[in-house]
Amino acid sequence: MSETYREMCEKHRQLEQAKLAEERQEAVAADRQRKADEEAAEARKRQFDFERRINAEAAVMHPSQVLADLAAAGVTLSINDTGQLTCVPAGRLSHVQRAVLTDKRDQVLALLQQQRQEEII
Repeated sequence: MSETYREMCEKHRQLEQAKLAEERQEAVAADRQRKADEEAAEARKRQFDFERRINAEAAVMHPSQVLADLAAAGVTLSINDTGQLTCVPAGRLSHVQRAVLTDKRDQVLALLQQQRQEEII
C-alpha cells in the first residue's frame, strides 16, 4: 500500500515533534549541568577564600597564644609517645587553631616540651 501525501505529512510532523522534544530535553539537561558546574565552582571559590582567610589569621598568630587560648578553653594539648600532638577534646579547636598547630607544629612541640620541663623543675 502506498502512503497518501497526508499520511506522509503526518509522519513527518510526528518525527519533527519527536526531534524537537528530544532537543528540548537535551537543552534542559545541558542547562542543569551548567548550573551544577557553576554551583560547584562557587563552592570551590568559597572554600578557597575560607582557607586563605584561615591561613592568613594563622600566619600572624603566635603558638604560645594558641596554647594559652586552648588552656583557657579547657583543652589539653600534649605530646604522645610517638611525638604526635594530641588534643582533648579535639572538637573544641577552631579552624585557625588547627591551622596554627599544623603550620607551626615544631614551634608548638618546642613550647610544650619547655612547659613539661618547667613543670618537672
